[in-house]
Amino acid sequence: MRCGGAKNRIIVPYYTEEGTATPGVDYEHISGDIVFEEGELAKTVVILVKPTRSYEKDVFLNFNISDPYQQERDGLFKLSNSKIQTQYRLDGKPQLGEITRMQIRIKENREFKNHVDAILKRTNHSLKYGTELWFNQFKDSFIIKEENEELNMGKAVLRILNVPWKIFAAFVPPEEIDGGYLCFLVSIIAVGVITTIIGDIARHFGCCIGLQDSITAICLVSLGTSFPELLASKIAAVQNSYADASITSVTGGNAINVFLGIGTAWLIGSSYHSYHGVPFLVNPGSLAFPVTLYCILAIFCVVLLIIRRSKFFGGEFGGRMLLKLPTFLLFIFLWLFYITMVVLQGQGLITGF
Repeated sequence: MRCGGAKNRIIVPYYTEEGTATPGVDYEHISGDIVFEEGELAKTVVILVKPTRSYEKDVFLNFNISDPYQQERDGLFKLSNSKIQTQYRLDGKPQLGEITRMQIRIKENREFKNHVDAILKRTNHSLKYGTELWFNQFKDSFIIKEENEELNMGKAVLRILNVPWKIFAAFVPPEEIDGGYLCFLVSIIAVGVITTIIGDIARHFGCCIGLQDSITAICLVSLGTSFPELLASKIAAVQNSYADASITSVTGGNAINVFLGIGTAWLIGSSYHSYHGVPFLVNPGSLAFPVTLYCILAIFCVVLLIIRRSKFFGGEFGGRMLLKLPTFLLFIFLWLFYITMVVLQGQGLITGF
């Protein structure tokens, strides 16, 4: 900034000087000339401060200006300040003021730092709280009798039998850790492990009693793996006035089983055989009959729900006992009929296609 006049064109050299701040790391070193045109009183110099990963930055650098030059018609003349002690030169020529060096301090924004500290505090508290919950899951797995609870022999036996499954489920971290993403990932892995165990147990059981793998899969494995979908559909049916959510849950689960379950297994199998130059052949078996029968019965159930949605019946869920009880019994009969037909066809008692 110029004080005491703005006559002539003045050039003031400037440069940055290293302090605790490092050039090229904390800031961009600059040097050059500040040009005051005649009539200009103020100029701005921009110093680029570089972003760093330092959380609590507090460094400084120096900004210096040198003796000014005055440009006149016959050239540039340097105006020395060493012998002049007054604030303004008596001959009207410009000179430096008392301050020729400025210290620039680079530090974190206090408001931003407080905001980050609050986030870290909540994150650490959540992580600590989630870790404690995860540890408590293992402790709760071994609890058979709650405090002030009356426990009979039947409940005690069931809870003892559930202890291994509770310990297995305790390995799933609580949702408070990592925003629930880790819980979701580990839950998917746990479901896959449990499905594999159920499939192997059902296969061995079917082998012991002489059932074919197709019958075992439809009657036993599907019942075990679809039971969570049954609970989800029941919850959706209670919380919604229509059957849309329940049907979507069932069809969505079947879509994942068919497209991802079978598709992923076949993709891995075909890629492996193709890499070794061996044809990948899968025996179709008797899949056409149960799938066709399932599609026919599923369409019948959906049509029945659409009919029940009319005002005469009062909705596909609930209603008068005269309507909801026969509907419930009909759906149970269709499931038993499907299982019976698949077993008969698998045992060769009826002819499939």
